Amino acid sequence: MNPQIEQAIHAFTQGEAITLTSIIGGTTDNVIVQFSWQDTSYVLRQLSSSRKRHDLLCSRVAAKQHIAPAIHYDDGCVLIIDFVKGDKLSLQDYDQRLDTICQTLKTCHEVEVANAPQAPSVFARIEQDILAIQFSDWLDVFEIQGAYEDLKQQLQQPFATGFIHNDPHRGNFIKTSDKWWLIDWEFAGVGDVYYDLAEVAVYLPLERHHEVLLAYWQREPTEAEQQMLFHHWLARLLMFAAWALGKAKFNPASEKLAITEADGDVLSLIEGLVLGQCCLGTREDFIAFACECLKAFIMAKRF
Repeated sequence: MNPQIEQAIHAFTQGEAITLTSIIGGTTDNVIVQFSWQDTSYVLRQLSSSRKRHDLLCSRVAAKQHIAPAIHYDDGCVLIIDFVKGDKLSLQDYDQRLDTICQTLKTCHEVEVANAPQAPSVFARIEQDILAIQFSDWLDVFEIQGAYEDLKQQLQQPFATGFIHNDPHRGNFIKTSDKWWLIDWEFAGVGDVYYDLAEVAVYLPLERHHEVLLAYWQREPTEAEQQMLFHHWLARLLMFAAWALGKAKFNPASEKLAITEADGDVLSLIEGLVLGQCCLGTREDFIAFACECLKAFIMAKRF
């Protein structure tokens, strides 16, 4: 057990010995474990070393508004919160319960927070991990750079501002019989609500993205709103590619990313990607996933 976790557990349980059980793995480097003490179950999460203060502040805000589990202990490095027994979202939820997903996020967005931190932008990581890559002949680096600069210009100003989660993938929702919760607030803060809506759109085919806006605004979306969601969805594809290459420890200085043109039309390609039906385990899996994201991005821009 690392010293920070050992110290937090000792302080919280007053020295009583407990058993820790890992409850997550594979897609995060953070330590997250479950334990029971005095007939109650808790989750311990070690905060990201680079974003401790930000993570803690946003977690406190969300817990106070009852959109995240209650916090019982924090020391600036470790959080101990209620363990919520429930299920993560299924792909069927995006088809059948889209209203609930979008309204849960809207409740988050409408929280008024004094002196809340800004949510981190997707652009810094994209620029660091994507624009330095050497691509195959089919996907020219200049096409990626040009499309990216155009996208960044489109998203320069927030379209609709709120307190956003900024990473609301289906594993960060927990649904119980009477309530839906959001967990893991490391990237939260004040930002454009379309960051979150684009993450929801990732789980739906492109031609159904307007349904996300209809479920969120409870009215027919305007053309400008649909364009904004499309642009944020494109940015999300690049961010996913950057995340996957980071997990693969891909080195753009010494490696070349080989991407070949896919058979079939662009919508088929994108639908295959966004349904999330991929298993990421090996380095090759992450690189292949990044390639599919980049391919979907540029084909959508061409389309």
